[in-house]
Amino acid sequence: MDGMTEAQKEDAGKASKALVKIQAFDQIGRTLRHAVTWGAVAFCGYQFAHAIAAFAGQETDVRLALSAWIETKAGLTVSASLTLGVLGVGYGQWQDLLRRRNVKRMGKRIAELETAIDPHRTSSGLLPDGTTPRLKNDE
Repeated sequence: MDGMTEAQKEDAGKASKALVKIQAFDQIGRTLRHAVTWGAVAFCGYQFAHAIAAFAGQETDVRLALSAWIETKAGLTVSASLTLGVLGVGYGQWQDLLRRRNVKRMGKRIAELETAIDPHRTSSGLLPDGTTPRLKNDE
């Protein structure tokens, strides 16, 4: 920090403190996101275990529940909704994969053309497939 005025040193100190606060809030957000995600997974597992325990040795009840699920209009509606939902998510994932492949394929050519227009152009920091790089401390 040699060659800086007192005001510049004070501004740099404030900026550094602000950056530390932002990083702390970012870490809290990541921690909460992971806690909620894994808490939901644990809750689903807990509920599934109770469902299995409740159905243990009760084959007749399970068959009755499955026949009610499949043979009623409401059961068919729910089954169709779940099936279409899973297919929709799968289609979305497939389209995302295709888009990334296309961006990766076309990215080199676009970068060459942009560099030809402006040789001093800087990189956006995106990965070749068009995604943003993960931070070192981001999980």
